[in-house]
Parts: sequence; structure tokens; C-alpha cells
Amino acid sequence: MSNSPLAALFQKARPVHELEAAIAARDEELERLGKETSALHHQIEVLAALSQTILTSPDLQTIGDCVLDACMSLSSFDVAYIYFYDPEADFLTPLGGRGMRHPELLAPRRHNALETRSNGEPVLRGRYFPLSSRQPLVLEDIPSREGYRTMKAEGGGPADGYCRAKGAGV
Repeated sequence: MSNSPLAALFQKARPVHELEAAIAARDEELERLGKETSALHHQIEVLAALSQTILTSPDLQTIGDCVLDACMSLSSFDVAYIYFYDPEADFLTPLGGRGMRHPELLAPRRHNALETRSNGEPVLRGRYFPLSSRQPLVLEDIPSREGYRTMKAEGGGPADGYCRAKGAGV
């Protein structure tokens, strides 16, 4: 049967199937790369607009709003807020927030706070950290955790499943 025309046809058909599979895999890779390129292009556009705002804006409030909008556009933040930090006074002044149920809770506050642990022991805690120094933090069952008063007031807890806090403001 190896000399028959049917056997020759089957031998030629096998490479055709391999070529079709390779083309399909290449098409999938091109589609993935196209989506990745589009996402990167969007990030560049958002960052270019943010850069222009920073260079031309006369006040921090406008810059803060633009930074928040950029963060919300580029990531999957549920809640975001931004503060201006005065290291001499150890004080944080809010520049804005997004996604908060109770925006009135966004108020000036001290960076370091003297808090009391559940055992009554006082502890000095730095409550806020720069976004660049922290990894995303997923908090489950917020009511059972020490601290996080603002998130508790916002209603984060087991009923909501979980609350995402991405670095700053936790």
C-alpha cells in the first residue's frame, strides 16, 4: 500500500494539517499581540495626557484629580483616594477620591496615628503608604481586622465578599 496513490495522498495530507495548525497558532499569537499592543497604546495615551496636566496645571487639586482618573483608567481599582503629604507636619491633605460611598470621610489626617490594639496596648502606626512601595492588598473580612476604620465606614466586609485596596490609603 505504500506505493499506492492513496498512501501518497495521505502522506501529503499530513504536512498540510501541520501547516494549518501552525497557521492557526500564529493567528492566535498575532491576535494576543494585537490586544497587548492596544492596551499598551492606551496606557501611553493616558500617561501622555497626565504628563501634560502635570506640566500645565496651576494647582495640586487638578493634578490630583487627573492622577486619580489615570489610575482608575489603567487599573481595576474599586476605591481610590489621593493625599498630599507634608512630612514636616506629618499631615495628609486629601486631593480627591473615587468610588467612595461616603466621600465626606475623605478628610485631612495625620500620617502616623497612635492607635490601641485589641489588647489595649498603644501602637504608633503609619497608616498610609506610597503606592509605589506597596503591592496590591486584598482584605477579606475587614470588620475582623484591626484598623481600616475608613474602609469599615465605607461598608467593606464579608457581605461584600472582599474589598480591594491598591496600596495608597489603607
